[in-house]
Amino acid sequence: MGEIEYQTRCADPEHESLLAQLQELEEINKVLEVRLGVYEKLLTERETQIRQRQAAVPDAVRELIIAVKTINLSSHHRVSVEGAEEPGYWQRGDWARRVLQLAEEAEADLYRSSDPEPSGRSWRVGQ
Repeated sequence: MGEIEYQTRCADPEHESLLAQLQELEEINKVLEVRLGVYEKLLTERETQIRQRQAAVPDAVRELIIAVKTINLSSHHRVSVEGAEEPGYWQRGDWARRVLQLAEEAEADLYRSSDPEPSGRSWRVGQ
């Protein structure tokens, strides 16, 4: 340490305090950079896992999920059915047929991807 620097540092205690604070902040910054690197790595791994899971789900299943999420559950679609404990909801016939078609396609895709010989079971009501 040079003589001029020593005299300046001794002459200005506020300067010493600021230097100490700066060093502390630099150490904290290093720790945060390491943590950020770890979090970025975890995020990248998680995003990769999500993409792999999405790729593993057949398109027909994704389409079925989207269609089912459009069920009319708002109060203006509610209907009372005599003898039923719960209210019913109006759905268009073409919508219901499309959802059933998507369910059959999804079921077939799942069997193709996991079972070489489908059991022939169907979850349609009345079959």
